[in-house]
Amino acid sequence: RFAHHDRVFLNNPVVMQGMGLAPLVVLATTAHNGVMLAAAVTLLLVPSRVLACLLSRAFPLRDEQPAKEELEKKLFDGGFEVEERYQVGKDISNVVVGLVEGCEPIPETHLHVCQVNAGEHGTMQICCGADNVHTGGKFPVALPGASVYATAKDHKTIEGVMTIKKGKLRGYESCGMLCSGVELGLTEDLYPGAGYNGLLVLPEDAELGADVKELTGLDDWIFDISLTANRPDCQSILGIAREVSAMLEKPLKMPATDYTETDVEKEGFSVRVEAPELCPRYSAHYVYDVKIGESPAWMKRRLALVGMSAISNVVDITN
Repeated sequence: RFAHHDRVFLNNPVVMQGMGLAPLVVLATTAHNGVMLAAAVTLLLVPSRVLACLLSRAFPLRDEQPAKEELEKKLFDGGFEVEERYQVGKDISNVVVGLVEGCEPIPETHLHVCQVNAGEHGTMQICCGADNVHTGGKFPVALPGASVYATAKDHKTIEGVMTIKKGKLRGYESCGMLCSGVELGLTEDLYPGAGYNGLLVLPEDAELGADVKELTGLDDWIFDISLTANRPDCQSILGIAREVSAMLEKPLKMPATDYTETDVEKEGFSVRVEAPELCPRYSAHYVYDVKIGESPAWMKRRLALVGMSAISNVVDITN
């Protein structure tokens, strides 16, 4: 909520939600000869990683969204070196949504023998030692031949990639593996619940047999772009999207930057220009009712995918 003071210009953080833009948070600005200059800003370093899912939001029609290979070539032809293009879940394959229809404890062990319905992939028996496995739960199922991450005894440290095979545990046949978030390369910031030291709980409405990578966002792609010093205008998703729009000759969908102004005035809050010849106009906003809290899941995920940890809503907005 913003209270108006003088003429107002604002880089609204809603841009982040609408477009994935990492904006400068401008609390006060000046204007000189028609050019807006930041007088008090929160600066940040914008990573060169670009998420394909955010970039695609710049193109409102599905048939206008470029293929990953075409996009990489267009960026290169436009003077942007794509150092690397990779899928978020590049090491994960053949993991689907499964429903535990039966779950019985194996005597004198912490294990359970489960009957898991994986939709079109059939029903299979899987032995599981997670403490949150139960009948009626939906969890990721790594089918025989699947690739997932191998973890250490702490179930948190990734030690490499392993291939799932049929086998036996305590004499019971096991034809796959129920997976935790860590075994899929997920963290709490990337997918809610992935930080729990147990099976990753999937939504109740998740379709049986569906690809877990699509459900959890592991199918997204990251473009690691090397930006030259003369292109600071491309240090954001919107900046790159503008370039791609021109390259593909497609319309660009701009993010909403509108906000609601109120009549609240802050006592003692004023602006005084002491050097009008250097600063003909100074604009400012009074921001109130700010509450420190946890950031929404979508923001934490986007930060995590570019290598940043979520701290709080105020800190994360500036990042």
